[in-house]
Amino acid sequence: MKKSPSFLKILIITLVLTMLATLLSACGLFNSLVGIENVDIISSDGNLQKSGENQYIARVGTAFTLDCNWHNQRVNNPDIEWHMVLGEDDEKLSSKKTLEHVFGMQDEGKSFVFYVIVNEVKSDNLSVAVVQAELSSLQISSSSHDIVSGIAQCNLMDGVSAISLFASWNESDISPARNVTLAWFVDGKKQMSADKNFVLDVSGISEACTILVKVILYEDGEQKIQCEVKIVFVKEYLPIDSVSVMPKTDLKELCDGTYYLQSSSLQQTANVNFTSTVSPLGANQSAQCEWTLTTSSGKNVLSGTEREKEIVLQKGKNVLKVSAQNVESRSIIVYLLDYAIDQIPQNVKEHIQNKFFFLGDYRDCYVSNQEDMNAFVGYAVARHQTGVDFTAYLAETSFRDRDAFGEACSTAIECGVDESGSFSYVASVNGSIGKISFSEKTVFGVPMRSYENPMQTVQVSGYLRYSEQATKRKSLPIDSAKASMTVANSNDLYRAVSAGFKPVFENGASGEKLKALYQKARDVLLTYISEDMNDVDKLGAIYDWIVNVVDYDYALASQADGNETCLYNAFYLEGVFDDHRAVCDGKSKAFALLCGMEGIRCVRVCGYADSNLASYDENDRTNASFGHAWNKVLVDVDGDGIREWYAVDTTWGDVANKTSSKIYEYLSYAYFLKTDEQMKDTHLERTLAPKTTTVEYNVYKNTYINVNGTKVDLWVESIAERDVLLKYSQDNGCLTLCVYLAPYALGTSSISYGSLNMGDGQYVIYAKALLI
Repeated sequence: MKKSPSFLKILIITLVLTMLATLLSACGLFNSLVGIENVDIISSDGNLQKSGENQYIARVGTAFTLDCNWHNQRVNNPDIEWHMVLGEDDEKLSSKKTLEHVFGMQDEGKSFVFYVIVNEVKSDNLSVAVVQAELSSLQISSSSHDIVSGIAQCNLMDGVSAISLFASWNESDISPARNVTLAWFVDGKKQMSADKNFVLDVSGISEACTILVKVILYEDGEQKIQCEVKIVFVKEYLPIDSVSVMPKTDLKELCDGTYYLQSSSLQQTANVNFTSTVSPLGANQSAQCEWTLTTSSGKNVLSGTEREKEIVLQKGKNVLKVSAQNVESRSIIVYLLDYAIDQIPQNVKEHIQNKFFFLGDYRDCYVSNQEDMNAFVGYAVARHQTGVDFTAYLAETSFRDRDAFGEACSTAIECGVDESGSFSYVASVNGSIGKISFSEKTVFGVPMRSYENPMQTVQVSGYLRYSEQATKRKSLPIDSAKASMTVANSNDLYRAVSAGFKPVFENGASGEKLKALYQKARDVLLTYISEDMNDVDKLGAIYDWIVNVVDYDYALASQADGNETCLYNAFYLEGVFDDHRAVCDGKSKAFALLCGMEGIRCVRVCGYADSNLASYDENDRTNASFGHAWNKVLVDVDGDGIREWYAVDTTWGDVANKTSSKIYEYLSYAYFLKTDEQMKDTHLERTLAPKTTTVEYNVYKNTYINVNGTKVDLWVESIAERDVLLKYSQDNGCLTLCVYLAPYALGTSSISYGSLNMGDGQYVIYAKALLI
């Protein structure tokens, strides 16, 4: 039977605990844990101007915040009372830690005192003098037309009508006694109207043009602020070339494209307004947008498609992008941290400001998730430096363990690195700083030599979508690029140009060698592509040139030693333009380079490929498949003014037929402008890449051959149509033709011909040479 504790034991324990509590209380320990000794008021948003000790100036209509600090983090939920005093009137305002307040015009010229009581402990007084508001918030709106990011667009095909405009500002904060006037200007010419309402007469406009309307506010005859709107008239919309995003809320800028907003210790989110801009002006300014926000918890596609948006930022690092009509902006980064901007710890600030450009976007060395880590390690690999420490601030605290950081680096090598090589590195952690350094055992992907191919490759003559131009261009679209980037090697070159940068070459022998390589690429485009080609025509010419001119290096690709293979030219632009022999790495880099030089957005995709990929178990696909690289391009295939993403593979577009002594290669269109759905059974992506459209492009119905003055497409639906093409092949030296053959176009022919079946009705056909 269980005995109950004796009364004497209970009494002794109670007495001991009472004495201990009394002793601790006498020593002040309990008070230090739960007590509040003093309270301070903090003004940190910059909207109050300091004029003396605990004295500030506030403007009418400008909201400001006050925070209180009771210097004891162990006190979590104290009683808080904010007070505002005017003369004898003491008004209780709020019971929250942070007080938000704004003065109205009736408060102008008065002085107020603020104080806060926290758990019966009163702060010192803070005095605020209220002065008149500045003229601000001037904007132009319209009741007849949408104005987005300062642009109103009118489609001339719909007819034109007068445009009603209205100017507004913080008028409710401005005393009527102040002498405020306004004036309207149209293309720099002052208008008669001096009213807030203005009607723009557009009855005489019939051609595409842009009109600049401006309104200026004056006080006592002195210009104070102005606002403008562009009225853009179009007959048909141009494709969007670029998209940018900027904060509308006033944020501090730490460096280009990186902004800062201080939060309080209890504030986990902040609402910030952003606006997007699309160009050119003739593009659809009402195009819907897709906003994406990446935080430490991952990437999130936000709801809503508006061009201006209020976004809830999270504590820490926020990476924001916007896309319109599949054109994506470069990201901007907003940090929401507890520090005042001038008190950001140096190890945090220097890694935020240590920005680099990698895979089409600007990044920094503040690592908050695995995607940040992938970019950081990928960039470190691309620098080709051994014995150099690349450091990152590890905001993701789980990475601060050495083993976890090493595993994250290993994942980045697999998913973030787009270069060939063998990487031996040391990963270490010191507090919040992670470091990766590559050892001398590392073999970076640097072209050192050509590989002597033991087998002869024969490119079988086929119909080509390019030919030498009688009149050659003097310049390329890349020559007009506004931004430039210094490049040190051929990988730098294709990355910079495919991202829209004009390349700048380093001085010295290596720079001259790289410049000569670039000139060879220029010669290809200047020789074979004309000014009047559209983007689809240009892509066809680039695709055919790479497939037809550049042999696939089967012998090098079959080598097992990755430490050696990545040193051969075939993996780089050098293999394509110097040797005309390359593997998928070199071909995909060349395709990205040539597209970028023509102003066509193109990215390189790294992953795996296998003709039997669909038959593998999903978990075994990466082990059973071969490493591979291909491309995706952004192109308007149907002329509707909207570009879509399509996949292109110039390696798999080169069909091989091997004999004991030679390899015969045939040009096919089987991997030209394909969707992800069409590629999924053979290609598996490893690196991040845009998703393609779901709308298939029919290359055979859109490719024509001139047969005796008649345009004939390559979509063959009858034997008669097929024989017309075979006769063309026969008359032109038995050229190969890549075609689609319907089942009822496969019968016998009076012309002897050969064919290669590429599946799904796609064939390479050619007339056989006549025996003499």
